This record gives sequence, C-alpha cells and structure tokens, in this order.
Amino acid sequence: EEEEEEEVGEVEKVLMAGDNLFLQDGSPTNILLTHPDGRVSPLTSLFSPNPTNPNPTNPIPINPIPINPRDVIIVYADPRRMTEEFKTVLKELNALPASVRILKKADTGGNVLGVLAVNCDASGDLKKLLKKSPSLLGGGAVTLLADPAKKLMDVTKSRSSSRLRASLLLAEAASGKVLKVWYEPAWDPFTTKDLLVEELALYRKNPRFYLQSQVGIR
Repeated sequence: EEEEEEEVGEVEKVLMAGDNLFLQDGSPTNILLTHPDGRVSPLTSLFSPNPTNPNPTNPIPINPIPINPRDVIIVYADPRRMTEEFKTVLKELNALPASVRILKKADTGGNVLGVLAVNCDASGDLKKLLKKSPSLLGGGAVTLLADPAKKLMDVTKSRSSSRLRASLLLAEAASGKVLKVWYEPAWDPFTTKDLLVEELALYRKNPRFYLQSQVGIR
C-alpha cells in the first residue's frame, strides 16, 4: 500500500530554552516597555543595577539588588489587548508567595528579581484598568507593562503572521538566557502560580541540571 504524503506546513517559530531575551543575532534587542503612568523602561533596566536610560525625561527606577547568576525573572507576554485570561494570570502572578520571590540572604538559590506581565494595550488603558480594579496588582509582586512596538512579542515569538498566543517564561536576570518557556494552551492560566512555584523549586535545587534537562518549549 502506498503511504499518503502528509502536507508539511510552515514551521512555527518558537523561543527555546537557551535562547536570549536581551540579544538577537548577537545584537541587543533594545525592548522598550511602557508603564501605566507613561514612563518608558528598557527591558534590561527592570533588573540591572546599572541601567542605561534612553529617555532621560522619564526617570527609570533602579533596582539596587546586586544580581547573582541564579537570579531569575518571570515574563508573561500576551500579544493581544486586555483579555480575561490576562487578568487571570495577573492575579495568579500576584499570588506568588513572598517566600518564592524573595529568599533569605544566606540562600544561594537566587531571587526572583522581576515578575512582568505585558500586553499590547495602550499605557492609558492599563492605567484605567488599575484605577477600576486596583486588586489586580494588590500583591505588589508584578510589574504591569505595555509593549506598544510589539518588540517583546516578536522576541518571545508570541505573535506571527498567522497566530497570536501568550507566552510564559523563566529567564536568567543577569544574562537574559531563557530557562523554560510555555505557549498557550500548554498551561492552565488558573494554575499559573502553582506551576511557577514548582518550577522555581526545581531550578533552585540544581540550576545547571534544570537548564540541561530542557528540550525546548513546554
């Protein structure tokens, strides 16, 4: 019997463990994100103790915490405007226990230096949302940002000519190296907190093995 030939569609590009948020083809990605109040921050300045400010008229808050190689960042990127799913994940991120985000000084497992939730709303819309629903950021654990140029969405491969999908990732704060990435619908938005707590525990137990054990997206 002759086997039927399968149609081979366009291979969808994805971000992989080991890729870099801060560099693309060896050059800085220069991702600029907008706060609800209109301030603009480069992605790297949100974690670096010595950021470069490309917009002197909008001061950037400097994180005074020295970065060690095991510090991580959490990024949730949705290439759409505000959705109910985004609000659900935002609540889950804000519910991350402080014990997960900030470790004791004697612990060498690394801190979570930043939890970012980014979509493609205008900054003014985000400001209105927070005024209407302040409980969305009630925990103070998450930085809510807009990506007007959609540069972060492109770097995270959250959007393409044929598809829009949210992504959730862990990355090294010092280098931008991606540790693990999920694309919807690979995880349940209602269990985002539990997923991240588990993954951070595994990473802190053995960072080198954690990265080596990844085989791309989840």
